Amino acid sequence: MNVQRFQFLDGFSLKILALVLMFLDHLGAFMTMYLTPVEGTPLFIAVTIFRAVGRLAFPLFAFFVAEGMRKTHDRGNYLLRFAILFAIVLIAQAGLSAIPSFASVSTLAQPFGDLLSFAAIAYLYEKGGNWRFLIALPVLYLLGSGIINILNNNGVQTYVPPYLLAQYNIVGLVLFLPLYFLPKVMEGKLLGAGLIQKEGSEILFPRPDSYGEAAYRRHTNALNASIVAAVFAICWIVSYLTPYFGFYFEPLGQTGISFEMYGIIAAFFLLLYNGRRGYHAKWWVYFEWSFFPVHILLLAGIFALISL
Repeated sequence: MNVQRFQFLDGFSLKILALVLMFLDHLGAFMTMYLTPVEGTPLFIAVTIFRAVGRLAFPLFAFFVAEGMRKTHDRGNYLLRFAILFAIVLIAQAGLSAIPSFASVSTLAQPFGDLLSFAAIAYLYEKGGNWRFLIALPVLYLLGSGIINILNNNGVQTYVPPYLLAQYNIVGLVLFLPLYFLPKVMEGKLLGAGLIQKEGSEILFPRPDSYGEAAYRRHTNALNASIVAAVFAICWIVSYLTPYFGFYFEPLGQTGISFEMYGIIAAFFLLLYNGRRGYHAKWWVYFEWSFFPVHILLLAGIFALISL
């Protein structure tokens, strides 16, 4: 693919980045739970950095779901992977919540409720017909999770375990919908203008002199980056104007800077995407899908031993 020189990140590179950032975020979360860092100390600074850079992970994962559900040949299998992983995480968290040393794991919200809902929305939309009415189910789950979080943030006890809820809920829905649908709208406009053609999921450029691959990638990246930047900026502003909504936009200590605001930086990395899948060996597929539960269990075990 003929892309700009600065577009050097393929899908594999972006996923590595997202996984590393997620690990740092969860490392910071466990350090907070088990070590109770005091503001101003080196430990607190480390936790602050880990949690802040970790905010970039979710926008990247939301982008991967949108991109994957637009391009994959088997959306059902893609959706099934999320469903299986969501079930595994739920069972693990429910089981660990009964063990005192691991009880803190049950208080961690996890993003697979969001990602599974996103995949379900895209799958049902592509099925078409009456299937689209079922989109209301994942949407209601995301909205319901948001309402319960709002109640919890305002002192109302709902008795719903955090791991049953979608972590980003309303914010995640507002982020995913344009990431999935707006590139489809742009693609439709380009098809109508004859600037691109499609063979299955592959995009062809019949008039490369007037509109080639580099221009398409530049415009697509700009659109995705603009969506991420706009959604995070708007939600950050709303969370401070009306703090009762929460949105997990809690400040970093006394800095007054929201954790979630750092998610806006993910827009920069989307500008560097070259549209290629990159390395995709079978072992890597198993690794990336198992990374979340495995690294959470490892961190939980390590910090449980430290706290003895």
